[in-house]
Amino acid sequence: MFDKLKNFLSPSMQIYIKISLFIFLILGYVLTNLDKEDDPGKFKWSNLVLIIPFIALILCGDGKLSANLAQNRMLKINKTSVSNNKEKKKEEKVEIPEIDVSKIEENMEIKHYDYDIKDIIYDGLASYLTFDETAVANAGKTIRVRGFIVKKAEFVPKGYFTIGKYSVGCCIADAQYMGFYVDYDESKVKDGGWYEIEGVLIPAVDNDGYNSLAIKATKVTQIDSKDEEQYIYPCYNYDNACQELEKYGIEN
Repeated sequence: MFDKLKNFLSPSMQIYIKISLFIFLILGYVLTNLDKEDDPGKFKWSNLVLIIPFIALILCGDGKLSANLAQNRMLKINKTSVSNNKEKKKEEKVEIPEIDVSKIEENMEIKHYDYDIKDIIYDGLASYLTFDETAVANAGKTIRVRGFIVKKAEFVPKGYFTIGKYSVGCCIADAQYMGFYVDYDESKVKDGGWYEIEGVLIPAVDNDGYNSLAIKATKVTQIDSKDEEQYIYPCYNYDNACQELEKYGIEN
């Protein structure tokens, strides 16, 4: 039962549910035995209220968000920062490294990944590489990432699709799709399918006209979603994950 909580709540919130469970058990015991001397052993329908949370947990399903919902859950981006600094950003001239995309070939062997995106650092690195003001400085670096595909959505620029996972801060109610633009033949991947993508980061422009990065894919491998963690979380939900991000120069 507790394992099922990860489909509803982030790890940092689950402790409160576990604590409340014991409180309700104690409360239920007290309420059940208050009138025991006057009417011992008599069943009361009102006692069923104590098991409603358990019944709800059984009936609500596994709680996993489907890949189709990602089209309505905008790619996680700091919209406030973009809005407040819109004019300033337009005036800034960001030097974009020149990348010879023609040299990035399909099935090209990559022996070292500058960014191997594991779940514990997924949220932090995806934010940094995709939306940080200095993100374009990472153009030309190699990357490997796993997630599910979204082809058609308002946040996907023309000529790309995205790979990512749901980022959960508190619970699935605030889940947002976090991922990367991908430059690859979209006919070779299934919308909503799970894949591992290897490639090289190249400069891109998002739908708001701001500099970003995309993955020029060199290898795309379909994976089984059952073997994957469905959600990713901020680094403080994992042991030592924030320290791992500091190795990339990212402060949290």
